[in-house]
Amino acid sequence: VERLREKYSKPIVGSVQTWDVLEKLGLAYDPTDKQLCAVSQWIHTLQVVEGMEKDRIDNELLLLTGWLHDLGKVLLVYGESPENVVCGNSVISGNIGVGLDNCILQWNHDEFGYKVFSEILPYEYSWLIRYHSIDVNKCSEYFNQKDRSLVDKFLNPFKKYDKGTKSM
Repeated sequence: VERLREKYSKPIVGSVQTWDVLEKLGLAYDPTDKQLCAVSQWIHTLQVVEGMEKDRIDNELLLLTGWLHDLGKVLLVYGESPENVVCGNSVISGNIGVGLDNCILQWNHDEFGYKVFSEILPYEYSWLIRYHSIDVNKCSEYFNQKDRSLVDKFLNPFKKYDKGTKSM
């Protein structure tokens, strides 16, 4: 975790527009996601946002987060090992009830995306990017009240689109 945090503490491609990086997701394929059937992460992102729009989600920041949530998977295009990008986001160490922000979680694309957007997006949306792929049941003992609130308000509803819109 520390090695990967250090490795990605500085920009990996210099100064680029977010949209240009999002387009690179067209070259990124998650080898572990059998539901996508080798469809690119760009298509997955489009599916997420399309599902949200179909349900008339009008929260512009939530729609933006739908676009950005898997941006960290662009690391697959830049040569990072898939096991460091698409692995589960689970707690490695932490005390019960301290909150996810006070735990050490396995490093993956969520953490990379969070690092990129945590100073730009309001906390709850960067939190969603950081923890969108956690297994709520396995991590719930580490939640504090803030996490529980964000899981109910943002994460559980978002999972409908992240998991439920994958199709060919």
